[in-house]
Amino acid sequence: MNGATLVGQTFSRWSDHEGQRLGAALAFYTLLSAAPLMVLLLLAVSGFYGREPLEQNIVHYLRDIVGDSAARLAEMFFASAHRPDHGKVAGIVAVATLLFGASAAFAELRDDLNKIWDARPRRTGLVGLIAQRIFAFVLVVAAGGLLMVLMLASTAVAFIGRFLRTSVPVSPAVLDAINFAFSFLVLMGIFVLIFRFVPDLVLPWRVLWTGAAVSALLLVIGKGLLGWYLGKAGVGSAYGAAGSVIAIAFWFYYSAQIFLLGAEFTYVWSRRRSS
Repeated sequence: MNGATLVGQTFSRWSDHEGQRLGAALAFYTLLSAAPLMVLLLLAVSGFYGREPLEQNIVHYLRDIVGDSAARLAEMFFASAHRPDHGKVAGIVAVATLLFGASAAFAELRDDLNKIWDARPRRTGLVGLIAQRIFAFVLVVAAGGLLMVLMLASTAVAFIGRFLRTSVPVSPAVLDAINFAFSFLVLMGIFVLIFRFVPDLVLPWRVLWTGAAVSALLLVIGKGLLGWYLGKAGVGSAYGAAGSVIAIAFWFYYSAQIFLLGAEFTYVWSRRRSS
């Protein structure tokens, strides 16, 4: 099986499994978990790192990958969360929404991967269902923590680059390469964890690493291209006040499609290895 056949089978299976519809559902549930997860992570990390610098890093990261409209929405979100009368309420709502969103996102992830990998879902009782929901919460928080590390590292690389340029000549291409490599490794780790522990089918580690690497590479490359497109096309401004939400939803939908294509590729690759 050559490369063209591998890509063709991947897209064919993605189309047969109604990838656009699956990606829309996955993007919605993931987006539902994103805001409350951000609130909880800020509360957990702000004591060590400082809340204001952390918020600035998140805004800067969103501006790079989604555009100014998403960054402005994040600034409004943080300003509202800082209000004294919203603090406790925001925390309670964040936990409740995260529990629901994480549970729904996990169920959607598992069902999608079982469908893509032709896996037979395992029957679980009440205890198994509760365990799955707890695992879903832990998985979402862990993935969010890794993404927070990615945001901080990206900002740190940019800061170090500005500092070094004043004393040591460092090419911007070198800093971009470091940022690219770190983003790739973090995302690949997230994909491996999801591919390994979410579906009701266990594939060999070497297959999972290959599929995760392809998925992470597409997502990192697409991050820059999509950010450029959203900025040039004016997707955010075209929808007025709702533009920032549209831009973020567009980014989540793209990421969900990359995830599904990566899962399809992983299955096709595993069949190739086994044959």
